[in-house]
Amino acid sequence: MNLLYDKKVSCPNCKIDFTTKKPFSTRLKVDKIESDNHKIYKNINPYIYEINVCPQCGMAFGEKANTKLNEDKIRKILDYFMNINDFNKYTSERSMEDGIRVFKLALHIASQISEPKYVIAGLALKVAWLYRELEEAAMERKFLEISYQNYKFTYSNEDFESVGYQKYFIIYTIADLSRRLDYFEDARRWYGDLFALRSAVPRQMMIKATDMWGDYKEEHNKRELQNQPIGA
Repeated sequence: MNLLYDKKVSCPNCKIDFTTKKPFSTRLKVDKIESDNHKIYKNINPYIYEINVCPQCGMAFGEKANTKLNEDKIRKILDYFMNINDFNKYTSERSMEDGIRVFKLALHIASQISEPKYVIAGLALKVAWLYRELEEAAMERKFLEISYQNYKFTYSNEDFESVGYQKYFIIYTIADLSRRLDYFEDARRWYGDLFALRSAVPRQMMIKATDMWGDYKEEHNKRELQNQPIGA
């Protein structure tokens, strides 16, 4: 069964039209969903095809790309790509490593053109997911940290609700990231903030968060007891 099709897209930077591979959404099969919303698929991984890469200029962008690039942003992109070529391969079938490269490319561009921090946080989180699937724990943690810091900035400084993000979703994500990074005091604070919004949080998310915090707190307390000196 063919799992990929050719989709026509337009580059927001150089304006050319090109085709790139995308998975048929109706043929995706989810095996399980992890606490940070990472979906593990059975047959094909759609994350590695999520970012489009223009074969002409190298612009890496998602479906919700910023199409209003001003001259200064375009100049930064062109400066970055001046010594880079061979982007054609990313319009064909991709490996997991290809998926990581294009997400990193999109992450770099988003930083260069000063995209909102929630965009950077989301891209970094998906890089972490792909490294998790490759069982590269150190690299997964590196990008979880980037995502964590940017989501925290978003919560305190950006109008994320105007673009459709719910307050409880941002808090839940930060809480889960702090747990995964083993920042216990931060996790305590963010889970507490989430539980304070209980009436606004979807029931399944609240159940999942309650279980995750309970298990993590119990594990943390056990570790604390094991580290106590004899006779304490």
